[in-house]
Amino acid sequence: IAISFNNIGNIHEILGDNEKALDYYKNVYKIQKTVFKNNNKTDIAITLSNIGNIYKKNGDYKLALEYYEEALNIERNVYDNNEIHPQILKSFIDIAETYEIMSE
Repeated sequence: IAISFNNIGNIHEILGDNEKALDYYKNVYKIQKTVFKNNNKTDIAITLSNIGNIYKKNGDYKLALEYYEEALNIERNVYDNNEIHPQILKSFIDIAETYEIMSE
């Protein structure tokens, strides 16, 4: 179910319906927290990044940063602080882009 909801959220995001996308991503997050608990944290980090992306698109940069930083913390734990891992690098980029937008 979580994968299907995530895919539907992706479609709504692509179509520009950010509110529906956010609803689906938040449902995915709730499901993942319940089902995965301490397993499959990488999927949870991706979902948190997706939620952050929507908040960034909606101009809520502080909330976007909260989700990006939570995703980064999970990724650092999963990937043993390997700063060159692609998922960690992506989170750094998301955070940096958000700060850049905020400074404009």
